[in-house]
Amino acid sequence: MIMDEFYMRRCFALAGNGAGQVSPNPLVGAVLVKNGNVIGEGWHDRFGQAHAEVNAFLNASEDPAGATLYCNLEPCSHSNKKTPPCTPLVISHRVNRVVLSNIDPNPLVAGSGIRLMREAGIEVVTGVLEAEGARLNRFFFKHIQSGLPYVTLKIAQSSDGFIGQPGEQVWLTGEESRAWVHQQRAETDVVLIGANTLRVDNPQLNVRSVHGRDPHIAILAGKEPILPLQRIFSSTADRKIYIFHSIWISPSFSRPGVEWITLPADSKGRVLPRDVLHWLGNAGFNSVFVEGGAVVIQQFMAQNLWDEFHLIEAPLPLREGIKGVSKAYLKSCTCHDTLLLGQDKLRIFLSADRS
Repeated sequence: MIMDEFYMRRCFALAGNGAGQVSPNPLVGAVLVKNGNVIGEGWHDRFGQAHAEVNAFLNASEDPAGATLYCNLEPCSHSNKKTPPCTPLVISHRVNRVVLSNIDPNPLVAGSGIRLMREAGIEVVTGVLEAEGARLNRFFFKHIQSGLPYVTLKIAQSSDGFIGQPGEQVWLTGEESRAWVHQQRAETDVVLIGANTLRVDNPQLNVRSVHGRDPHIAILAGKEPILPLQRIFSSTADRKIYIFHSIWISPSFSRPGVEWITLPADSKGRVLPRDVLHWLGNAGFNSVFVEGGAVVIQQFMAQNLWDEFHLIEAPLPLREGIKGVSKAYLKSCTCHDTLLLGQDKLRIFLSADRS
């Protein structure tokens, strides 16, 4: 059992190499062990390319017959995708044992791969470090099970609970925190902001401080028109920008890579976050990283439309301005982890459904 956990953690580490590249597929790593030695490893590197099990067998240094295959997710058993199913491949290589962390919740799999391997005489062990495996693939699991993307809120505020001044861009956090935010962008399908953040901050919403791909962008429009002057509209070669607006405003410009989506609105002319999430989920996106501002964050919190939120607290006070997350609200949430990012403190909170 100890060795099973050891090799499963290696699967998790390998799977992480595909973060930000394999969506809407899950993160998967695989390790082949024979006579106490690792003879092959692999991971799913990019959507549409070979799966982890395939790469592990391709990289095997000797015949895998009689080996144990470790994999953090049940091998797929259906052909409704770009690549062949992995379960027949596992069976054909005559491994003796397969050790898994999670059963694939996809209804097209959901235990069928395990059944086929057991029918072929392979010993299959499930549930090894199951909670850690589910955490690793939380984006995929949420989307498969609900049709909605996994929502992470990001909030940066001062030590006394303010996030900035009205109408002004305020830098609170240090370089380490910015690099961490860029890493979250690189691993997430879509970054979401409101029109006010677009107008005031003029953000690029790309990945600069770390290596990775730029996420797609969602903008929640209000009554004010959105103009193509902001930096994010200067280049959309590798990503799409979705502007969600009500019938109260009309598309004000056309640009390659920019798509205007009309949705219902509330009495203030704001599109409803729940409708936006349903649209993004139906479009196949597994994850959304919400970067604000205050009104958008409050909408998601008030309607309980988040799975986790990341609170970055800078060590300096502002003493006045736009209020951030209240201490009372924080007490109602479960803190999953606390990290130091330079001089800033990061706290990761999970919703009641995720804790």
